Amino acid sequence: MEQMDEIVTEFLVESYENLDQLDRDLVALEDVPDDPERLASIFRTIHTIKGSSGFLAFPRLEHLTHVGENLLVPLRDGQLRLTNEIADGLLSMVDAVRNMLRDIEATGVEGEPDHDALLKQLEQLRSPNDAKSEADSPSVDAESEGDSSADKPAELEAATEPEVEAASNQADAKVPEKVPGADTTPEIKPPAPQTQQAEPDQRSPLEGERGHSLADTTVRLDVQLLDRLMNLVGELVLARNQILQFSQQIDDAPIAVASQRLNHITTEL
Repeated sequence: MEQMDEIVTEFLVESYENLDQLDRDLVALEDVPDDPERLASIFRTIHTIKGSSGFLAFPRLEHLTHVGENLLVPLRDGQLRLTNEIADGLLSMVDAVRNMLRDIEATGVEGEPDHDALLKQLEQLRSPNDAKSEADSPSVDAESEGDSSADKPAELEAATEPEVEAASNQADAKVPEKVPGADTTPEIKPPAPQTQQAEPDQRSPLEGERGHSLADTTVRLDVQLLDRLMNLVGELVLARNQILQFSQQIDDAPIAVASQRLNHITTEL
């Protein structure tokens, strides 16, 4: 369990650093939208977080980054050009990922955030033509409904009085069924947005503090630098041993005190 906690901590530290770099890359892309190196860097960052979150069993984080990755593929391959709308969508995804990482850092779980609207936005940005066709389809339906409603007066005029009365009776009978449904729909919908708005407001002060905790307590070192540091410590130990031997051969109190101090510091190091 302790080893898994270390893995999650390493994942969080690396992800925070990668997201900071991703923010800088997105800002730089505003000047050069087709920069292949930065697009590839952004893709690698999201791909890495997606793979790690899947390995660590964070399915919601994995799904969010997977959808973002699908949007980044055509951008990286030059099939899609970066626009302000796409940049805004990617920034929203980065904010959502960062908030989920903070939840994982604070509680150990990713929570149950509602990202349906963001996921739909990212999917539409990846296929703008499909989104446009879906947006146009309601107008066609409205026209067809208008045509059918225009034909209804003629049908009613041709109907006999018993048919009209029967139709009106059926309409009156259906009204009580629709009214309760209409009453219940407004009662269910309002609490949902209130809850979604209240949660970020309650968490936002804490999230700002949690977001920096790992960055303030963790330092990432290059392997070569760490190896050089270990070699220097080894040389220091050898020099310490030589000085201790010399101090024992010389009857000098200040040298003895200094050598003991050196011995203590080297041992602690």
